[in-house]
Amino acid sequence: ISRLKPDGDTKTTTAVVEGATFLGSSVHVHAKLTSGETVVSELSRMDQPFEPGESVHVWWRPADELRPGS
Repeated sequence: ISRLKPDGDTKTTTAVVEGATFLGSSVHVHAKLTSGETVVSELSRMDQPFEPGESVHVWWRPADELRPGS
């Protein structure tokens, strides 16, 4: 999850932050994709916090995708 669209070999979609859960050494950021689905990104507690209502980019590497039957 990032504020700026990442470069390189990544897939990305836009989302809006709904909230965050502090878990000690990490933070789970909950965001809603434009498709209506909800995702959770795990970040270090040292990363700059994301605020509810903030527009973000959710991104991943194609090699990290899970495919049916894999």
